[in-house]
Parts: sequence; C-alpha cells; structure tokens
Amino acid sequence: MNTALLPAGHSITGARHGSARLLVLMLLVVITFSGLVIMPVSGEDWDQAPMVVKYSIKPPNLAPDSLAIINISIQQTGKTTVSEHSARGIGGYIDWKWTQNLYIERVILEGNGLEVLSPDFDHIGDLGPTKTLCLYFTIRAPNKSGIFYPEIRIESNKKNTRYPFPVNVNTAVNIKKQAVIVMNTSLPEDVNPGDEIPITVTLGNAGETLADAVTLVIANASSAIAPKMTRTHYLGLINPGEQKSVSLVLLSDRNAKPGLIPVPVTLWYTQIDGAVQSRNSFIDLIMKGTGEIGIMSVDTNPNRIIENQPFDITIRIGNTGTGTAKQVAATIDLPVSGMQQTYIGKIEPGDDASAIFLMDGGPVGSYLANATITFVDDVGVHTETREFSLRIIHDDSSTWTMIIVGLLVIIAGSLVYMYWYQPWKTDEGVLPWVKKR
Repeated sequence: MNTALLPAGHSITGARHGSARLLVLMLLVVITFSGLVIMPVSGEDWDQAPMVVKYSIKPPNLAPDSLAIINISIQQTGKTTVSEHSARGIGGYIDWKWTQNLYIERVILEGNGLEVLSPDFDHIGDLGPTKTLCLYFTIRAPNKSGIFYPEIRIESNKKNTRYPFPVNVNTAVNIKKQAVIVMNTSLPEDVNPGDEIPITVTLGNAGETLADAVTLVIANASSAIAPKMTRTHYLGLINPGEQKSVSLVLLSDRNAKPGLIPVPVTLWYTQIDGAVQSRNSFIDLIMKGTGEIGIMSVDTNPNRIIENQPFDITIRIGNTGTGTAKQVAATIDLPVSGMQQTYIGKIEPGDDASAIFLMDGGPVGSYLANATITFVDDVGVHTETREFSLRIIHDDSSTWTMIIVGLLVIIAGSLVYMYWYQPWKTDEGVLPWVKKR
C-alpha cells in the first residue's frame, strides 16, 4: 500500500483502532439511551437434578424364573427458571426469564440379583421442566425366592441419581395385604330355556386393603344367554371385609340346548397402589329343559264301535315344551277288556307320538274314561290326564237280515200270485184241478 499520502504520525493500524473506538462509542450511546444495558446475571446457580417420580412392576409379584416389565417415570427437580434485570434506562428495568432443560446422558438398571434383559438407554437428550420421561426395562427373576433391590442409575450433565426399589419373587410379603375380590353367585333352582333368569352376584373383599373402581362386566354366552339390561355394573369402592351385591337379569333363548352354559364374566378393580387387576370368570348355568306333554286327539277304529266287537283306541301325544320327554307311558281306565297300558319312550320338543290300545270289545253303553300320560324330563316326573268318552252300540245286522227276509217273502208271494195262480184260475174262480161239488 502507498503510505506516502498519510499524515505524519499516523499509520494504517492507528486508523483502524480509531475507527473501532468510534464505533464502540456510538453503540454505547445508543444502548444507554434506549435503556437496554444488561447488568450481570444475579449469580443464582442451577440446582436441577433428575428424579424417579413413579415406578411399577407388572406383575407385582414374580414367580421364579419368570419375566416382568419395570416402568419408570423421570422428571427434573430443583430450580428450572432464572431471572435477570436490565439497568435503568429510558424504558426502566426489564425482567428476563428463561428455563433450563436437563440433559440426560444415560439411564441404567442394575439388577442386583435380577437379570436385566433390556439394554441401557444412552444419550437420551434434553428433559424439559414440565416433561416426563418414561422408560421400560424387561427383567427375569432368579430361580430362588426372596426380595431383591434393583437400582435405577441416571447420569445427567448436572447430577447423577441412584434409585433402588424392591421386587418380590415368590414370597408372602405384602401379598395378603392386597385387595382380593371374591365372587359368589345366587341362581334359581330351575333354569328353563326361554325364561328370564334373575341372578344376584355378591363381591366381597377378602384382602386387607381397599379395592377401588370395582366393575363387573357380563358378556354374551353365544346366542343362548344375554343380559337383559346393561352389561356393565359399577360397584365403586369395597373396603376390606365388605361385600356389595348387584342384581341382574339374563335372557335365555327358547331353543337353547339343555346342559351347562357358562356365562363369561370380567371383574376389574384397582389396588391401593394404583395397579389395575382384572380377572375372567364364569357364571355356570345348568339349563334344564321342561317337557310339556299334551293329548292332541283320541280316535277309534272303527269309528262305530259294535257291541262285543274288537276295536282300537289311538291317542296322539305331542311335546310342546323345551326339553325332551323321556320314559313316556300312557294308560286308560276304560271298563272294557283289552290293553289298558302302552309304552312310548322318548318324545323330542316339537315332536309327537301315538299310543295305541287294542280292545276286545264290550257291552252296549256310553263310557267316560281317563287317559293318563306319565313322563320324565330334566326337572322331574310329570303326569298329564285327559277325560274322553266312548259309545258302544247294538249289532243291527240281525234286524236288517229279518227285514230283508220278510221283503223277499212278500216279493215271492206276489210273484206266485201274479204269474202262477192268476192265469190258471177258471171262471168260477177256482183252479182247474179243484173238484166241483
């Protein structure tokens, strides 16, 4: 560069320093008049630290050599907001506030007797003041029983935290103190297809702590059984030793087959530690079909019963019930010689059968008789009786024979008179071979 044009005593470096000093002076003037001169920070130190605010183990009580899931929730604690003040200026004092995130470097679960199957969580990142970090670890219990104390270790850029907690493996510690809901069911003695079935379900707390939000859910047993009203019944809080009951009605299908029908039931409740327990069970219904036997008709063969002539009596029997009628037998008390009892066997619902009685015949008269049907179904032994009438008439065949013979005699006499006697008669009115006197 040509320095001959610069004034004496000046250099290029001096000129540059002069310009920088002038620029800094101008900036100070502007900032001073605008009131934005920032004073040093008040000197408050950050005291943030990671903290395990919640943990849970599922299942809460482990069997030897079984798996479990550990869930932990991490938040930051301590001062998370810092304030600073500006110097007095044209705008007065101005407060500056901001929050500081906590950087989580690493989270480790030390088994201390338990086998940790999940890897460590490395380089997790920033955790805000109002945020929660949830992590899951899988562990395996040892082959021995006892109380074990795994430990959560959290490494951050501020402070490190160690958090031990107990894990129960096949011991009785705290088990009896939990809420245990026991279900009892009151059912009617006879449950027939097509009937409404009233049921009372009693839930009792046999544990030593309360059970909250107790809920009973009744499911459909295919198409045979279904709740009449709501499926969900909320019982709320049940204290230790307390019982609560709920009454409900189930609807049954008329075509349901007799036998055992399990109705699925799901029970939900919350333990005192917040763990939600669920259990599936059944309400066992014994469906008993009922036979309904009725006499549909009583017929005779022949329709006109002649005295002392054999005839048949046919009784038609139908089952209009929901169960099978077994060991069906029929008897009659007709005062006529012949078969008085017959065995039919089994009649399914909707079917019918015939009871046939072979009678030897009897005297003329009108008779009243009882037909009695006995049968057995799932409920017990039943009897059905129906009265019917029977009429035995005279044998009219001999009377008709005499009438026919008499008619024939009259006809024959008329023919003899007309074709034989009348042509041979003389003028005197006598036959030729009759001698005259």
